[in-house]
Amino acid sequence: MEKIDPVLEKIYNEVNIETFKFWEKIHNGLIFQKLRFAIKKVKAYFGAEKEYGCIETDSGLDIFVENGLIPKPELVRLKFGNTENLMWKYDSYYFNTYRLMKTLNEYVREDFKIQFINREVKEFEELSQEGFDYIFNCSGVENLVKFNFDADILPIGGHIVTIKNQKISDFDYVIYSHYIHKEDVGKYTHTNAPLFYLMLKTDDKTFSGLLGGSLLNNYDGGDIEKDEFEYKQILRRTLEIFGEDPEKYLQMSESDAKELKRAEEMKNYYKNKDALANAKPKF
Repeated sequence: MEKIDPVLEKIYNEVNIETFKFWEKIHNGLIFQKLRFAIKKVKAYFGAEKEYGCIETDSGLDIFVENGLIPKPELVRLKFGNTENLMWKYDSYYFNTYRLMKTLNEYVREDFKIQFINREVKEFEELSQEGFDYIFNCSGVENLVKFNFDADILPIGGHIVTIKNQKISDFDYVIYSHYIHKEDVGKYTHTNAPLFYLMLKTDDKTFSGLLGGSLLNNYDGGDIEKDEFEYKQILRRTLEIFGEDPEKYLQMSESDAKELKRAEEMKNYYKNKDALANAKPKF
């Protein structure tokens, strides 16, 4: 495992602790009252199995336990149907990100009177020349060439599956764990095994269960077969954890196979079309 700079680790831990205290004050209604309703206390489950299933997974929450901000975790057996997994159960928080961002937007515009300017920026120099002191660039890999030419920036590909028409009352917990199928023992370590997580996603009108996931280094999408494989693996992990037989559900139907083939043909069509459009005629 790569060693962490102790100075950076100390800063990282201090920021984490202060951030936790800040949001705890909001949850308790001590500051920023309007944000209180974007935060909910939940139970968070992290894998604790040794060989397969929901295997031992770093929660990232132990620093809060050590500093007395949340209770020590409890080792429990989480059971769905005929399937059980040994899990660590922590107290944690769920953030309604839709409500959170909406309310933050209201605060900065109405309470702090910060002006928003929507415009296209082609070079950072445009802003520095106009006297802006801070630039928040959240556009990611798309602006790699345009702005900073940082060779260390790489795309990270992810896959999620949503379950529609959920009830918020059903979500008083989240699950996050690396997962190893029984037949895959020895193929992965506890840190590079595929992920499984269950969370809640909402726009305050509809509620969806969010199932994940994947974390693919240097992948920016576009490989339909790879995407199909990842989605099937997410569903397979989900079905196993919730006590269902994956083989009953994951057989591709004839219509799905046709749709996959059509999508591949369309991808090749546009790829060839772009190649022709960019081709330079020879004289």
